[in-house]
Amino acid sequence: MKYLNDQQSQQLRLADTADLRPNSNEVLIATQASGINRADLLQLDGHYPPPVGASDIIGLEVAGQVLSAPPGCNFQVGDKVMALLSGGGYAEQVCVDVGSVMPMPANLSYVQAAAIPEAFITAYQALFTLGRLHEKIAQNGEPPVRVLIHAGASGVGTAAIQLANLSGAQVFSLYYGLSSAVYVRSSARKNSAKWRAPRASTHSRWGKRGRHRGNSIGKFKWRASIYHGKLSAKTRRG
Repeated sequence: MKYLNDQQSQQLRLADTADLRPNSNEVLIATQASGINRADLLQLDGHYPPPVGASDIIGLEVAGQVLSAPPGCNFQVGDKVMALLSGGGYAEQVCVDVGSVMPMPANLSYVQAAAIPEAFITAYQALFTLGRLHEKIAQNGEPPVRVLIHAGASGVGTAAIQLANLSGAQVFSLYYGLSSAVYVRSSARKNSAKWRAPRASTHSRWGKRGRHRGNSIGKFKWRASIYHGKLSAKTRRG
């Protein structure tokens, strides 16, 4: 199979390697599209080594067709799927534990589906598993549950904005710069607040309103210079 080799001068070049042989718990997928993540760029720059035992080929998410699957699992040869990987996505084939493979929605292209597993599942976990957003919306009614999303122009941030909007929450997002503003607002089309500087007072005012209503969720992406300001915006158990 062909794959993208990143071992020479931090540039991706096509190379050949042997076809993969899946383990008994793995699905073999013919890759049709691969997602691009910041972790890929960090690994290409030598700062993000793959986990022990993972493929040295970069790439953390793919969409494609099943070539083989373990007996008794929910997938069959030819199924369109998307998958979350520990590595190996920039290749014609990937082997993935069956628990990390998902059916591909019929209304998505391969390119669209390849962007789902990493960012959207992370955002979903933050909002609905850890933040219990559906539960809060069901219990609260009016006024609407408010969600504050930091780093709104990031991959996980834009995913979280879309998911929170679809849930019916009132969404606020912080970002930096005019280019980020255009990008975030195209995703949100609701409430947004431009990030200018790590001023505790700005976060504290939002936090006080949130504590007063007692129904806010904050999704944070950390950076040391704004760590304390972000914390002051959180509500109790937010």
